Amino acid sequence: MSKPLAMLIVTVFSLNVMIGLGVHCHFTDQTSITENMFYAYRPGMWRQTTMTDFQSGAFDGTEVRSPGSVTLSSGMAGDPVPMIYALVGQGSKHLYQYSIQDDAWTRGPDAPGELSPGGDVVSDGDRYLYVLQGGGSSTFWRFDAYQGTWSVMRSTPGPVNAGSDMFYSDGIIYALQGGGSKAVWSYDVQRNEWAEVPVERTYAMGPGSSIVAGGSRLYVIRPDSPSLISVSKSGGRWSDSFYTPPGTIVGPGSDMVVTPDQGSGKPLIFALFGGGTNVFQANSVESNGKWIAYASPPSPIAAGGGLIHVGGASGHMYALAGGSSDGFYRWTYTQGMKEPGPAWSTLSSIPENVGDGGGLAFANGRLASGHLDGHYTSSVFDSGKEREVLDSIVYDVTLPTSGQDVTMYVRASDDAASISAMPWTMLPASILVSAGSGDYTLYADLHGIIGRYVQYMFHMQTVDPATAPFLHEVRLYHMAV
Repeated sequence: MSKPLAMLIVTVFSLNVMIGLGVHCHFTDQTSITENMFYAYRPGMWRQTTMTDFQSGAFDGTEVRSPGSVTLSSGMAGDPVPMIYALVGQGSKHLYQYSIQDDAWTRGPDAPGELSPGGDVVSDGDRYLYVLQGGGSSTFWRFDAYQGTWSVMRSTPGPVNAGSDMFYSDGIIYALQGGGSKAVWSYDVQRNEWAEVPVERTYAMGPGSSIVAGGSRLYVIRPDSPSLISVSKSGGRWSDSFYTPPGTIVGPGSDMVVTPDQGSGKPLIFALFGGGTNVFQANSVESNGKWIAYASPPSPIAAGGGLIHVGGASGHMYALAGGSSDGFYRWTYTQGMKEPGPAWSTLSSIPENVGDGGGLAFANGRLASGHLDGHYTSSVFDSGKEREVLDSIVYDVTLPTSGQDVTMYVRASDDAASISAMPWTMLPASILVSAGSGDYTLYADLHGIIGRYVQYMFHMQTVDPATAPFLHEVRLYHMAV
């Protein structure tokens, strides 16, 4: 014969994340009303109630909204160091940080929204990343690599689609709108203002278009009739059409960087042509626009691919393969060296495949850092009844990736003064519901745990400081005797 259950406390949340500390305030969740409202109680007001009363909403108290779930604390740690950042695109918010010194990737703070075709990222070369969301959006964000925070900046003058690209030069970001548009924009990072670059004899820019700035001019590679064209930063007429070698494909994933040419100080442009090829060439625009073939990267470059230059006239170039792959490579450039130059090195793969809307940038930043373990400890609850017989506890958690765990402990006593000296009992849990995406409802048996005063604790663990488990809702039941 089954025994009826009554519910003592239904949901407990903390107003802030507590690691090894008690809880300042608790919330009892009336899940049957809209928008997940909460009723707040002091621990001394903890009430015994039946499941029927709970579901009918028969509570007194002040109605407030949920302050959020409990997780491990995290933030940005250490002094700023040279880092490479990658957005994976293809509908994801995920940002990754690459330590040049350690050849290792870690997860950074997610972007505010998903990156889609036309999404792109560029750096001011120091602290900030600037990101176009793409996908027909005008959304434009800034990421502070020191603080690990995102800000919404002034929207672009029009929707951004595939073929968009950005380049930073002397406090100004130059951008192609993409999507077959002929628009070229400039963005003043200090004034947070966009303007249109007035160009004549315009060309439509689609997937594979890329832009760089060198000296007083802008250079754009056109995928429709593969060539390199240029215009003054202040606008005017496109000129200097330097065609790529016959048969060359320029397509999605195409990207360019610029370095000073030896002796003249004029730009030497390096380009990955993308489009599923691994062609890597350079163009000295002061030498009749001749393209020079250099060593090819280990794999083809496709949508989401990217190229950045780290260093001065000499240094390293880093490339993302894109094309829904995880390839990441480095090439060493020395000023004045002869083609084809050294072979590319294969570096640690980015943890996720990169696709359309992904991108690569360099900045000085701090590593995302979080605690690998911590404890959430509830306050002591008074059931109002001596020798209270506890039955079970049910709780909801999210474990975003493997290598994360939440372990529950409980203790009870009839003496409020002595409960802090009582030993914790670890409770093995069983899965009641697996909702997918790492969301679980877990159940633990409390038989044999008896007492008027009850306290529980959750030990949270993760192997990756960039991700952590979440505790959402706790429901504690007792025997109706």
